[in-house]
Amino acid sequence: MVVRGRSFLLYLLQPSGSLRPAHDVGGSLEVVRGPIQYVLTLHNVGDHLVANSWRPEHTPFEGRLELRRDDEAIARARFAFDPPDEAMADRWPRSSGGEHHDHGSRHGGVVVMDDRGEYHFEIMLDRDGEHRIAVSDEFRSSLPPDHFPAWLTVARPGAPPERLDLIDEAGFLVGRGQPVIGAADARLEVDLGQSERWFVELAFPSDAPGRKNDPRL
Repeated sequence: MVVRGRSFLLYLLQPSGSLRPAHDVGGSLEVVRGPIQYVLTLHNVGDHLVANSWRPEHTPFEGRLELRRDDEAIARARFAFDPPDEAMADRWPRSSGGEHHDHGSRHGGVVVMDDRGEYHFEIMLDRDGEHRIAVSDEFRSSLPPDHFPAWLTVARPGAPPERLDLIDEAGFLVGRGQPVIGAADARLEVDLGQSERWFVELAFPSDAPGRKNDPRL
């Protein structure tokens, strides 16, 4: 596991030490640091899992990890994590355009990556109904959003799903719909060209990061 600011990146390894694809696995991460305790959802982003927190973690903490496949727990573990100091962090490989597979939030949203590992989409679900998605390449350099026909479906408890066409506006993909007051599920569909349509589904609790006007962001 790697912690970078508010992002928790979890890589699964084979017995040989090589990376195991994470496309069929999800889970949760419980963070405990003194009196502070919270649970994050681990989202599948292709070759690893990522969870974005509402606060950065720069000091040691303990936690509990649960991995699930098809809503069934397949592994549980407790751990203690001591983030590396700044000198060690500076040794992490970086490119001139940004960091490869960097899933840190740039706009207070939840960052996901397409299955091919070429594009990042940062989803910001807004309580007032103005939802935004930022698009960037594998090194997190911003891309023109008008190159990506996309749709966002928002599902609220007790209400029919609302499917929104996303339009290019001020450097974001923007969709305007009904207010989202409580918890909601979101499904982002993106046309990546060559008849390939990729999608991701995320759960947004009412107090989760990724709510654009969350006062904690």
